[in-house]
Amino acid sequence: MTSVVSVMSSSQIGLLSTKQIGQLSTSDIAGLTTAQTVGLTSTQIASMSSADIVSLSSAALALFTQSQTQGLSSTDIQALGASVASLSVGFLTTVQVAALSTAQIEAMSGFNTAQTQALSTKTIQALGTAIASLNVAMLSTTQVAALSTIQIESLSGFSTAQTQAISTTNIQALGTNVAALTAGMFSNTQVGALTSVQVGSLTSNAVSPLSSTQIGALSSAAVTGLPLSGLSTAQSQALTTKDIQALGTSVASLSTAMLTTAQVAAMSTAQLESLTGTLSSVQTQAISTATI
Repeated sequence: MTSVVSVMSSSQIGLLSTKQIGQLSTSDIAGLTTAQTVGLTSTQIASMSSADIVSLSSAALALFTQSQTQGLSSTDIQALGASVASLSVGFLTTVQVAALSTAQIEAMSGFNTAQTQALSTKTIQALGTAIASLNVAMLSTTQVAALSTIQIESLSGFSTAQTQAISTTNIQALGTNVAALTAGMFSNTQVGALTSVQVGSLTSNAVSPLSSTQIGALSSAAVTGLPLSGLSTAQSQALTTKDIQALGTSVASLSTAMLTTAQVAAMSTAQLESLTGTLSSVQTQAISTATI
């Protein structure tokens, strides 16, 4: 059989039964030219042992059609090791992609959305910062939720849904690196988890998209880190009386004209004295007689 197969054309190779293919030695398979391997059918490839598959040259694998590629089992895919990169990524099924090792994933590029989302959260975590080789936009929210803080720091371009999939534990663990995320995409729960140091790391441009609801979700401690002078009227008025009191004399950085009567009424004498703007008659009348 060995001597015969070596002189067969690709079309003749394709006519061999799976039983005949099974009688070929690994050496016979390895001896096939790229021209001959083109004739292999997906059924023949599926009948080969992983050792036979591994014996094929990278040049032969590179010529595999979609049908031939999808004839490979998950075991074959794993057995190929780094040589799997010779295959056309676009031809791999989601089952085959799910079988890839982290080393194999790192050796490949061009995964589509379905293939990317076929990667388990365990594999996603095992990739470490090599996760950056994947297209962030293709990650599912479940995969994003499984990312470590180091992985999150290595990525950019998260969508709103992806951003909101990040746990509050990770949000806090990011420290000031949280500034690399788009604060306007945070959920109220995530905003509420921010520390004053993290809020302080946000620029005015990063804070400006925050809604009044998000501002209201900040803890009073976190509010002290806000760039107060850049807040809009809606944002300023979203600060609770407790927030206003927590600001101390830093409240002077807020625009006096934006303050509500309830906020003015909550101020201490020191805070009122620190204001640089002139209170309106309505705001003035809101000051308690005890404070006066």
